[in-house]
Amino acid sequence: MLALALVVSLTAAAEGEALGPQQVYVGVYMHHVPEIDLKTSTYLADFFIWFRWKGPHDPTQTLEWTNLADASALTRTFIFADESGGSKPVELPDGSLHQQIHIQGRFTHPFSIERYPFDEQEIVFEIEDNQLQVGELVYVPDPVGKSALHPGFALAGWEVGDLTLAVSQARYDTNFGDLRVKANEQTFAHLTAKLHVKRPIWSSLVKTIVPILIVLLITLVVFLIDGKYFDARMGLGITTLISAVALQLTSSASLPDVGYVVLLDKIYNVSYFIIFVALLESVVAVRLVDQEQSARAQRIDRTTLALSLLLSLGAGVWLVLSR
Repeated sequence: MLALALVVSLTAAAEGEALGPQQVYVGVYMHHVPEIDLKTSTYLADFFIWFRWKGPHDPTQTLEWTNLADASALTRTFIFADESGGSKPVELPDGSLHQQIHIQGRFTHPFSIERYPFDEQEIVFEIEDNQLQVGELVYVPDPVGKSALHPGFALAGWEVGDLTLAVSQARYDTNFGDLRVKANEQTFAHLTAKLHVKRPIWSSLVKTIVPILIVLLITLVVFLIDGKYFDARMGLGITTLISAVALQLTSSASLPDVGYVVLLDKIYNVSYFIIFVALLESVVAVRLVDQEQSARAQRIDRTTLALSLLLSLGAGVWLVLSR
């Protein structure tokens, strides 16, 4: 009787395992990302994705890319294919089926540029099974075939971080017009591959912060010019103002229109304030000189110079370091 109970127990366990969802092991090999477009929040990508599974469902036939920017431009090549180019998985020694797909296309993911030009971004690729629910099929990051980057992988203007895979479940607040099901009743397997990238600090400083810093330093020269040379002071201040506006327009040309103020805009706003103070103080200084109060005008110049310098450096450091 004990032996019979043990057999029944093992049989039930085996049946329970068989009734469980089919596990599909997924991995990604990043080959190249030739372009990142912040303005449109899109990026071109060239990579391989592989699937390994045991069971009746071929996940490559019900696979859907959920963050494609242009589905018509997607190129999908099965590594193991039949004569017509269709999927023909190979059987591995352990009895599992295996397929690799070479993907080339343009994808999209909302970029946050609030910290630009010191921003960090995620290059994201998302897949989802569009037919089988999680009770039938689930994704699992492949623990054997490790996801990785090509040894020569590089992104111009970016420092490349880690490539990570995460699984989740996609649930929709609609039944898509199917009267047989209720909203939120269907749940599908979802997998997200993320490549973390960030801008190099020093190159970002040289390209975006140093130019406006030089303009600000030139602006502060206004306070070193005697108040009686009003035209020279005003001319220098207006010139630096025009230069700052031109620099900001050039730096922001590649950025999208967003509903918040980015870090670079805050730095330029501080610069505009310093330039305005320089112009306003020049008016005060020239009036004091006209009233034969040159000594007082010079004291105000020196005091305003020191305060403007401290404000420029302090505000810049605080904005850059603040999170």
